[in-house]
Amino acid sequence: MSEYFEYLRLMLEAFFKDFGIFFKDVFASPWDKVGSNVSHYNELFATYSANFGFWGWFFFVLFILIFTAFIGGLCFLIFLGLRKYIRFVKKEISKDKLEETIERLNYELFNAIKEKAGEKCYANPRSTVAGILHMADGEKYAKYLEI
Repeated sequence: MSEYFEYLRLMLEAFFKDFGIFFKDVFASPWDKVGSNVSHYNELFATYSANFGFWGWFFFVLFILIFTAFIGGLCFLIFLGLRKYIRFVKKEISKDKLEETIERLNYELFNAIKEKAGEKCYANPRSTVAGILHMADGEKYAKYLEI
């Protein structure tokens, strides 16, 4: 059984060393160094697998299942992160466009209140409508006028 743990230690060291190299060179040529080491993994397995014994093989199968789930989980998390980032970047609207839209909507609301209330809105100086009409800046909303 100690053979299995020796194999596991060496295999994990080699794998995570190559995994780190892959992420370091991800933009250059990521699989040049990592792909050639698959034969090294096979050599390690061939060297140590003959002396695993029952518990060695049991832990080997258990490790393969857990390791596959771990790598799959990492890939899934990367996928979710990329999907969230792409959705965020795609829906982002500039602040200028938002401000312009708010100005236009405020002006349309101003006109709707003015049409609905008519002269009655000036009757109560404390009303919200009177406050909106009093504070409205014609110059600010001139670009939305249809003349």
